[in-house]
Amino acid sequence: MSHYSEIACNLREKESLLEALKILFKINSSMIEVHDTPQNLYDYRNTIRPQKANIIIRRQHVGAMSNDMGFIKQEDGTYKAIIDQFSQGIGYGASWLNKLQQTYNLKVVEKVFKKQNKKFTQQKLKDGTIKLSVAY
Repeated sequence: MSHYSEIACNLREKESLLEALKILFKINSSMIEVHDTPQNLYDYRNTIRPQKANIIIRRQHVGAMSNDMGFIKQEDGTYKAIIDQFSQGIGYGASWLNKLQQTYNLKVVEKVFKKQNKKFTQQKLKDGTIKLSVAY
């Protein structure tokens, strides 16, 4: 049984988090569960685990032999990632969380620009950074 880790993240805006997850997992909204009340996660054998999350990506979307992955809302409004060790070892570790944070940040910025009716473009640089240009 793989041990879960709870990882603090700077993720606060639910809709931007959901958009970032859809992009990184290459899945649609129906494959991400969203709950007001945290629900239990399951391991790769379909055994219920004590860990709970408000946002859940079930194991079949994470990878073969993976457990469910989740994000639980904290009292301060941020989400904490709940990821098992096996999943961290197959690509959902620190590097993936950095990509999630970057994609999330981009979605937050897009939302702000759209609200202000500003047009913007994005360009991925060789070092992996994303450059945003805004037209005023």
